Formats: sequence, C-alpha cells, structure tokens
Amino acid sequence: MIDAQSQDELERVLSHYPLGGLRGAQRPQHGFVNDNWIVDTTAGRFFLKHRHPTLSEPAFVHAQHALTMWLRSGGFPAPELKRTMDGNTLCILDSECYEIQQYIVGTNYDHHHTAHLEEAARTLACYHSVVSSFAEHELCRHECLYTPRQIRENLSHLVRTWQATNDAESADLVACIGAQVEELAARFAEHGRLRALVIHGDYYADNLLFSGDRIVGVVDYDKSRWQARVVELAEALIYFGSPRPGDLKHLVYRGYPKWELLTPFLLAYCHNTPLVDAEAEAVPDYMQCIWLQMSLWRLRDRAKRQAEARGALCEVLALACWARDHREAMTEACRSSSRHHGSGAGKRHRARVPQKTPASERGVYMIKAIIFDFGRVISAPKPVTLFRAYEEELGLEPGRLNRIMFGSEVWEEVLVGRKKSDQYWQEIGPRLGLQSGEAIASFRQRYHADEAINEPVLEIIRRLRSGYKLGVVSNCPAGLGKWLADWRILELFDAVICSGDEGVVKPDPAIYQLALKRLAVRPEEAVFVDDTLGHVEAARALGLHGIHFTTPSALEAQLDQLLAAQGGLPQSG
Repeated sequence: MIDAQSQDELERVLSHYPLGGLRGAQRPQHGFVNDNWIVDTTAGRFFLKHRHPTLSEPAFVHAQHALTMWLRSGGFPAPELKRTMDGNTLCILDSECYEIQQYIVGTNYDHHHTAHLEEAARTLACYHSVVSSFAEHELCRHECLYTPRQIRENLSHLVRTWQATNDAESADLVACIGAQVEELAARFAEHGRLRALVIHGDYYADNLLFSGDRIVGVVDYDKSRWQARVVELAEALIYFGSPRPGDLKHLVYRGYPKWELLTPFLLAYCHNTPLVDAEAEAVPDYMQCIWLQMSLWRLRDRAKRQAEARGALCEVLALACWARDHREAMTEACRSSSRHHGSGAGKRHRARVPQKTPASERGVYMIKAIIFDFGRVISAPKPVTLFRAYEEELGLEPGRLNRIMFGSEVWEEVLVGRKKSDQYWQEIGPRLGLQSGEAIASFRQRYHADEAINEPVLEIIRRLRSGYKLGVVSNCPAGLGKWLADWRILELFDAVICSGDEGVVKPDPAIYQLALKRLAVRPEEAVFVDDTLGHVEAARALGLHGIHFTTPSALEAQLDQLLAAQGGLPQSG
C-alpha cells in the first residue's frame, strides 16, 4: 500500500511526463541505493528512480543517459528512457533528481541453469562490443577501480582496527597477505596498456532480465565508468563462476570458482570478443586484486574478536592463493577460449545482439517485407515547444494536454474502433476547455495540420520499395489509409493495418499476424520497426526481426546490417 506522502511525490513527478495519471505503485525487489518505484499509470507500467544524492550530479547522469541511448541505438537491450514534457531524460524538482524508464518484463537469472550463464557471458561480450566506440568525458575521468596500492591501504587500516599484529597467528596471516600483494604489484607493473571502455560497472544477476533463455533487459548503469574491459570480465568470472551456496563464512565472496562454470562463461564471452595475450594474462591478476581489495574493504569496519579475525584473514588468504595457484590455468583458459573458434587472438568480431527468438537460428531465411509504425516513425515527432504553444493557447498547465488527449478511456476506445474520431473530439474538446463545436473543429484542424512526414524515414521507405513488400501497423483511429493517401504516400505500401479499423491494438499478437497474412510472408521474412520497445519485443516474440526506432540514421544503419546478406539497404536513386 503506497502512503500518502509517496503518492503525492510520485504524482508530482508524473505531472512532468506525458505518461498519464498514477494508478498504483510498488517497491521493486532489488535496488536499495536509489529510492525506486514501479509505477502503474493510465499509459502503462514504468520504472521510476529517485536518485541518491551521491548519484545525482547532472553532468554525470546525462553521461549515463547518453550511454543508455547509445546502447539502444546499437540494438543492446538497455531500458528506454522516458522524456519529460520539456524533452529531458532527467527531471530535477527542488534539487532532487528523478528519471523514468521503460519497465522491462522478465524473469530472474538462474544460477543453476547453464543456458543463463552462457547468455550472461554473450550479453556482456555484446555490451563491450557495442560500447567500444563510446566515449563520454564524465564517464572517462575515473581512476582504476582495483590496484595493489588500494589493497595495501585496506590491509593497513584493517590491522589498525583489529590490532591483528598483537596476535602471532594473525600477524603471520597479515604478512602472507602482504607478500601476495607485493607479488601482485610486480605483475601489475608488467601489464602495459590494456583495452579500455565504459564498463557497465554492476553486471550481476539482479540487473539481468530473462525471457526463457534470452536476456531481454540489462538495467542499472549507475556505476558505469572508464576501465580496462578485463576488469569487468574478472568481476563477472568471480560472480558467475562461483557456486551457490559457497564454503566461505566471513567474506562477501562465498566460495571458490568452479571450472565447470568458468569454462563455458569464457567460451561464450570470447566467441565474439576474443582477448589478446596481454588481456588473457591480466585476467587472473585482476581476479586476485578484486578478491583482496574488496574482501579487506568489507571487513575493515567490522569489529572482530581475534578468532573471527583469524578466520576472516584465512579466507582472504585462501582466495588469494587460489588465484595464484590457478593463474597459469586461467591464463591458458582465456587464450584457449579466444582461439576456440579459429578467430586468432585480438581479431575483432561482431557481437551477437540478444533477441528473444532470433530468426537466423531457425535456418536460412530471406527478408521479404519491412513493416513500419506510423506515429513518430513515418510521421515526424511534434516538438515539445509546439505542445507548449497549444497549452498556452488553451490555458493548460505544462504536460496537461497529452494527459487529457492520450491518457483517457476515450482514446483507448477510439484506438480499437469503438468510437469514431468525431465522437472522440466531441468528448475530449470540453476537457481541453473548448466549449463550442466551432472551437473544437478549429483546434482539431490546427492539430492535424501540424502533423508532418518524417522525410528521412520516407527516403528510406522509397529506397526499400523496389525490393521489398512494405506495410504499416499503427495504433491509431480509423482511417489511416485516407491520411496516407492525403500525404500521397499510400501507394508505397502493400498493406496498411490500422487498429481503429481492425479492432485490435499493439502489442496484441493478432495485429502482427494480420500484417503477415496480408503481406503473405512468414515471421522470419519480415522486419518490424516501431518507436515503442514493447511493441518491438512483441513482434520479436512472434519471430519477426525487430528494430527499435530512435533516429532515421540509426534505422538506416540497422536495416543495412540486417539486410547485408541481400546486398544491404538499397541505395537512393
């Protein structure tokens, strides 16, 4: 049950977004640094994040948002960021920072399911591939996360806190750990320059969402930063390569890695993003560094009795010894995994972008049809300034227009054809403050006159016309065909599926199946393009190829890649 204060806060935040009114809210199962909510509105379900003050520096947040949008443009399953009425992805109210994301439906990672382990590795490789050419200053100014120097500092602090050297056995353990740190420091000095990129920074089970054996969402980029990519690979090997439950009692790490988990993870990761020799040699060193640094850091502020201190230090030393004793085997496993597919260490490969049911895995196919959404894809998005002009003219507060027009039950009825457009405007007009039929007709005419074709997308459609069947599937009032005819582009399409004419809306599978039937193609022979990710995911679930539309240039690149086996996207002219 949501309390009154939280409800007021959520309603206040939502008033700045075109996402409808609040219907309910609940706390998510994971994520306790930020003040997070799963909110249900009249427009759907969303994830609302009230950022912790330490994670709210606007330049840093905008850099993270730029990363998320970059990933999505490359086909990676990062959540869609919702924009405020002003077109911003960050909402600042009284110095408090909020953001709203698409809510991704998915199941949790299963530590006992090998297919999930391999998919987690492939998706991490895909992330590293997509992000390899991304650089944002605010994310690139961090120091190395793990260094022998930081281990020394943590160990010294722990010795002072626990007075560990007052006990002979504990003193011996500290000396052994210190010797391991010095050996590690010597090896770190030999690493040289390692390939760096913006790592996810928090790649573990709670941030992965599955549909069956496929990852459909990777969330939480709050810890993204510039690091050597082997840092994140080492973190992942420790996390995903350790069994549950483990044998250790005092540490955040519960057990030693198992080769039956490490090997398939490495093979899946290196299939598309192989390691060079220097990286293969650095992986076990970073595993040892992470174990030592994080274990000592987590222990240093805990008051321990001597017996507990000795037990904890024994476990820290045991982990360090495991890394030392398995260093050569781990290095060779990294090299072998990189050679396994005949790639040759260091050769660049295109990472597979996770999808629910990739058509290419079901056999040979040829794409025959491209299906487009209409609103904000074929038609150009209306600028926020235009909506502000409407609202000023009508005397409405910012954001109110969209909530009235598209967050009501009347709109839902017109989308499935239960009401005609004339009825819709007659009912919605008075809610906008339009009291006469003449006023309603005037505003309606102006609103529709401001619609425009997305010319760069239209150019892509014209290029496709010579070689592919083309279709439109849109959630809109009845009569889309006439709209396209008025724009003189109806002849470009072989099928036009309008929800108001058919009585069914996306993401209902029936509307996609209707389009396939009218175009006379199988799911694997069709591509579906939409600016709403949930509609794309629904199409993918049926076996279509899905492209989440963000910009015309990104669409052009994705189509060219998808159609590469057929000569790529046809050239203009």
